[in-house]
Amino acid sequence: MVNDTARPNLDAARAFEVYVMLLRAATSPAASAEKLAFFEQVKSETAADDPSYVARMARAALLPHRQWLAWNNEREAMRYQWAAFFED
Repeated sequence: MVNDTARPNLDAARAFEVYVMLLRAATSPAASAEKLAFFEQVKSETAADDPSYVARMARAALLPHRQWLAWNNEREAMRYQWAAFFED
């Protein structure tokens, strides 16, 4: 029997934030020096929790590896939740 209302206990907004941070961190090596300077400016002029896409993109492009690991661990936890959901 299929349950049309069943959902894993995941925050969709947080999942999107994790996705954007990891995507933009992964694409940042292709950024030019000018683009990186732009990201530095955006990061310095916006709050650490600014939800705008450009602010998230700037934070992700300049993300230290240690912080990337934390974001990736969070993504992995979500992946395990999805896997457990589909086991039922």
